[in-house]
Amino acid sequence: MSRNGAENADSFLKARIRQLTEEFVSVPSHTGTFLENNITVFFQRWFSATEYFRRHPEHCGFFPIPGDHLSRSVAWALVRGRKSAEAGQSERTVVLIHHSDTADIEDFGKLQDKAYDPCAITACLADLQAAGERVFPNEVAEDLDSGDWLFGRGVCDMKGGGAIEMALLEKFAQREELDGNLLLLSLPDEENLSAGMRAATLLMKDLKARFRLDYRLMINTEPHTRLELSTGVLYEGSLGKIMPLVYVKGQAAHVSQIYNGFNPLLLLAEIVRRTELNPDFLETSGGESTMPPVWLYMKDRKNYYDVSLPLSAAGYLSILTLEKSPKQHLDLLHRIALEAFESVITRMNRSHDIYSANVGVDPVPLPWKPDVRTFDELHRVALENSGENYVRASGHRLGELNALIATAQMGIPEAGYSMIELA
Repeated sequence: MSRNGAENADSFLKARIRQLTEEFVSVPSHTGTFLENNITVFFQRWFSATEYFRRHPEHCGFFPIPGDHLSRSVAWALVRGRKSAEAGQSERTVVLIHHSDTADIEDFGKLQDKAYDPCAITACLADLQAAGERVFPNEVAEDLDSGDWLFGRGVCDMKGGGAIEMALLEKFAQREELDGNLLLLSLPDEENLSAGMRAATLLMKDLKARFRLDYRLMINTEPHTRLELSTGVLYEGSLGKIMPLVYVKGQAAHVSQIYNGFNPLLLLAEIVRRTELNPDFLETSGGESTMPPVWLYMKDRKNYYDVSLPLSAAGYLSILTLEKSPKQHLDLLHRIALEAFESVITRMNRSHDIYSANVGVDPVPLPWKPDVRTFDELHRVALENSGENYVRASGHRLGELNALIATAQMGIPEAGYSMIELA
């Protein structure tokens, strides 16, 4: 191809990616809602408009997620290539994946009506900036001024990436001698429990057998940060992630008698303080390093206001892993929680001593002793104490919780708290 021909082809591909991005973003698909099913209609239109899939309808479709309470599906599209007329169908396959769900649009405020229209909201934001009605961070302001960027819900995370994959499939579908296959998977539920990706493993197994595919590489077109605009960044492999739940049991007491109780919020806050951004959890391998832990949720377990200490408090944190096992990280978390417990008891006794001196009574050490257990340890104690009664109760509770999770009435963390409280 001539240089002009190559430039024209690149220009067309760029324009097509933008067009698909705008069309993809225009489809509301909030995670964990029936809006995610709008993606099925979007891909049905794309399949119908793409010549290759009109000629090969057996190379695209939708894979229903088994037992999904929202009846969501994984959209898939396969472009097959040929090594040569003699060699027959090529089995080597590159898989392109992206997620089709997005966060909601509450954070767009008064601009919610434009959140799904990249051109409209980008122009609106630029106008607000020019009129001095909004002051954006420097990086955002520069992007708006440049005219090279689109804004809108899902443009970056990650319908723009999905549009790139779709445009590439269109391009490679036009090649007569394609050495290999391209499989596109559009996954729902990435922002929540990854039901789409978990179902996609079943789909990939089925497609592998049906078309004799040999999976060689998987590319996820998530957004990324780059140091130079002209130089992209590729991440090889992925990190592991665990999300431990921490549940603190307190002792109720009226606010006028707080030394008679134990405030679980104090201990949970101390555990958070000692673990948030703690470099002891960092892992480095092959020149890559994990981010330190971060807490994603913490609060007391009260359902309404009263003037007593909370009975319990709980939260969960995100820990990224490379080579260490979950047990190694949990052992470290256990040690930190024990140290935090000891520190809190020391602080409470010191405070109580000063209070006792102020009211003219002899200080008496508070009764609290550190006690940190894993759920496995708690489960064993419950079995020893209650035997079959606990087995029946926990089985019944687990069934109820699974039903609530399946219908999106409860999240997994809350279900974990419920099992802890039963034990």
